[in-house]
Amino acid sequence: MPLRNCASPRRQAVLGVLVAVLFSACDFVTEAEFTLSKDSRLPAWFSFPNGVQKSPYSVLYTIYGPARVRMRVYGPDGAKLADIRPVFEGRIDQTDLDGKNIDDVFDRYPSYTVLSHQGRREVIEIPRMGPVFKVLDDPDLTAKIDKLIAQQ
Repeated sequence: MPLRNCASPRRQAVLGVLVAVLFSACDFVTEAEFTLSKDSRLPAWFSFPNGVQKSPYSVLYTIYGPARVRMRVYGPDGAKLADIRPVFEGRIDQTDLDGKNIDDVFDRYPSYTVLSHQGRREVIEIPRMGPVFKVLDDPDLTAKIDKLIAQQ
């Protein structure tokens, strides 16, 4: 006995809308979230008025998916002062730098993500598994990372 399609066109349309909504919600599902290390400089996209120290401010780096990121700056009172969505250019980890294939996730750190916003590029470093990020200031390592990203 042949099988027949039991789904009406209306049910198929509803299912299609639900699938579309679920996929569009991926922008709102946080994959990972990090705060700027106290010993790191600010990403180049942010600045404070002269004489204002970074310490009472916090910078939050959020990853929503493989290539969707967001950075926000909060003041000492918790008010959001800046909110940007840099462009994702690529991501590599320690295994890429070493040229090794390592299965242990802990051996993949540090990991690096190259982001750009308004023509300014930054390499973001996740030094180890945990909720902290830094802005990379090593020009030699940045050049090596840029070369590897260009090969991807």
